[in-house]
Amino acid sequence: MTASTSQIFRLLWAVLRHLPTRVGSAPRVAILRRFGATVGKGVTVGPGCRVLNPPGLQLLAGCGIARNVVLDARAGIVVGEGSLIGFEAVLLSYTHARRSGGSVDSRGSFDGGVVKVGNHAWIGARVFMLPGTAVGDRAVVGACAVVSRVWGEDCRLVGSPAKPH
Repeated sequence: MTASTSQIFRLLWAVLRHLPTRVGSAPRVAILRRFGATVGKGVTVGPGCRVLNPPGLQLLAGCGIARNVVLDARAGIVVGEGSLIGFEAVLLSYTHARRSGGSVDSRGSFDGGVVKVGNHAWIGARVFMLPGTAVGDRAVVGACAVVSRVWGEDCRLVGSPAKPH
């Protein structure tokens, strides 16, 4: 997206993001599609959500995004069919890079990785998914968990960092 396109998206999103789900979800989905996101049939996007870089976002058929979710799709986010993302969850695909010694490079160097949520998965309230992480089909991630690596199908995760339950 160009800078002017990004500004137009942010302006339209600011107007639509606080409408209640029943009247606001369809216009939010339409704006996401218009600005490059891949959005399947039957997707709902709740009020208060923040979206960075819609072209990097893929919301497959029937998934639901609850209120106040942050979708930072600068390096890509894929949410599978029928999956649910709980309120105030953060899917972060892009962050500051680390130096060789492990400290954060605050001079503008960034690192990212696609965040993937499998089909029919459930991401609980206030879950934080870090760049490059994934949960497989039918995964359940408990509230406030921090997903810091790739997990397979049918996993049940809780805690920080997320571990099998």
